[in-house]
Amino acid sequence: DYFDRIIIITNQQGIGKQIMTEQELKRLHSSMMNKIENHGGFIDKIYFCPHLEELKCNCRKPKAGMLLQSKKDYSNINFDNSILIGDSDSDIQAAESVGIKAVKVSPSYTLADWTQDFLLN
Repeated sequence: DYFDRIIIITNQQGIGKQIMTEQELKRLHSSMMNKIENHGGFIDKIYFCPHLEELKCNCRKPKAGMLLQSKKDYSNINFDNSILIGDSDSDIQAAESVGIKAVKVSPSYTLADWTQDFLLN
């Protein structure tokens, strides 16, 4: 195993906009986690921020609230040895603000590309 923990940190202001409910999001996450587990993978936990951006909460990325909560919940997490893979500048900013290495994926540098590079190094 390459990673002790795999955690998802996600902004979900669709809840604040009333596009979806928190229960609908949790059902989606549960279904996703089941499919991942059925294929031999695992996700330890999913943290989400349901707030609108204008509320300026501490959990919404680029703030590091969800990352800090994950460290409280899993005391063995060492940010110096952690990697955050994200697709937005706010993901990268949140990671860097607490000393986590960050990789930004995009249509030109995908998660599959990063995985291949990671496995080769």
